[in-house]
Amino acid sequence: MIGPGTGVRVYLACGATDMRKGIEGLAALAQEVAGSSGRSRLLFRPSRCALFPEVPFADERNRYLHHCATLGARPEVLRVKRNELLWIARHLGPEAAAGVGMAELLPIAQARQNLQGAATAARRVIDIGRPWLKFLGW
Repeated sequence: MIGPGTGVRVYLACGATDMRKGIEGLAALAQEVAGSSGRSRLLFRPSRCALFPEVPFADERNRYLHHCATLGARPEVLRVKRNELLWIARHLGPEAAAGVGMAELLPIAQARQNLQGAATAARRVIDIGRPWLKFLGW
């Protein structure tokens, strides 16, 4: 068994846990309770959106996905949302920094439908993109 290095504190919290929150939601709760010191952050892996910093709105995507995880979204759901938000962000024009509405989201959804050949692909872009835009206040 490999133990933690010297000077590392390990906290064990006991109590009722809502396992429906998924690992991301539970990790967010644990960070909230433990505080966000530099050492406690090392216990949690960074967001996968950090792998795509060149795609616009990286901070906004991360905040929204963290918000969804805090509300209890499962890892599978977060993965689908992450992928759709990447698709949306890659296809937004340079004027998107001023705000994006449904008029800009609909052509992106149509392009996704044309690529995948399924109406559900366009619906998924709308269903994930609309709450994201609302979360951003656009």
